[in-house]
Amino acid sequence: MYAGKKYAVASLVDKCVLWLKEGVGIDNVCSILQQAHVFDEHDLQRKCLEFIMDNGSSVLKHSSFRNLSSDCVEMVIRQDELWTEEEVVYEAMKDWAGNECARKNIQPSAENIRQTLGGLVNLIRFSVMDGKYFADRVAVDNLLTADQKVSFLRHFLSSGSLNNMEYIQTKRTSRFQEKQRVIRFPGSGGILSVGSTKLAIDFRCSKDVLLCGIVIYGGMQYFGMRMRQDYVPFAFVSDTEIQLLDESKRTIVSMKRQMTITEEELLEVLFDDPVVLKMKWYTITLVISTPGLTRSGENGERVVNLGDGQSVEFRDSSLSSSDTNVLIGQIPDLLLCRRR
Repeated sequence: MYAGKKYAVASLVDKCVLWLKEGVGIDNVCSILQQAHVFDEHDLQRKCLEFIMDNGSSVLKHSSFRNLSSDCVEMVIRQDELWTEEEVVYEAMKDWAGNECARKNIQPSAENIRQTLGGLVNLIRFSVMDGKYFADRVAVDNLLTADQKVSFLRHFLSSGSLNNMEYIQTKRTSRFQEKQRVIRFPGSGGILSVGSTKLAIDFRCSKDVLLCGIVIYGGMQYFGMRMRQDYVPFAFVSDTEIQLLDESKRTIVSMKRQMTITEEELLEVLFDDPVVLKMKWYTITLVISTPGLTRSGENGERVVNLGDGQSVEFRDSSLSSSDTNVLIGQIPDLLLCRRR
């Protein structure tokens, strides 16, 4: 592209742009975005940004993100439709600033990282982060002033709005339409004991779809405990592992998260990035490591009709314990989405 621009060979530039558009992926989208920015190739730049918005977490976690210029970093982080959690944005920005410090041969101290970030720090949506993550990670990194940390911590404690602050206070949206739930069970009348046991279900869609996550059942106590006058709603924290496997049992998605399993009936778990599923069999596996009790579905549907000729078929998985199958158990819903 450089040679085509330098010698004004439009046909060469066009061929380079077309080749780059067709080859955009996680490993190269940042370098292509940088080249598109340098050479004012706006269509290619838009193509890269669309890819990044749909694959936000994977791109931000990739080492190539650290090599972007500050202009391109701002271009990415400004996107309201960036599909990622704000904790991922924060870690990526901190890594990028640390890499910039190394490039400039200066110490990656909190002060130098803050100066390197400059106005970019205002694009991080601290107020929508998990409060525990903010207290454990952000507050101790000292990238924010003492007054800013106090304001955010008060916000997390009171769930009130932040006044007179320059930070964006709304969650990012996405380029995907509202999620559609594939509901396996009419209700959750049972109780299931968890703790390092693998729970799984196989499923197949009648059309190609985008899978953006799953739903798991929340915690549960026995009826006698819940009827006590001194009963206090409970929750337990657990390392949770979720995997999506193809029909050859190869891993497509593998997520490990520390989750708070509350008594809320349904808990959404979104993938880092949506996954395109073909009309083949797939397996979702779930491991909740901490021993405890959760709700359990009953009278599960073998086929769930979604309308417009679309359906999802379920079958028992050979990877699952007897506690979860088509008729009973965990993983009550799949979360599908569509691009706008």
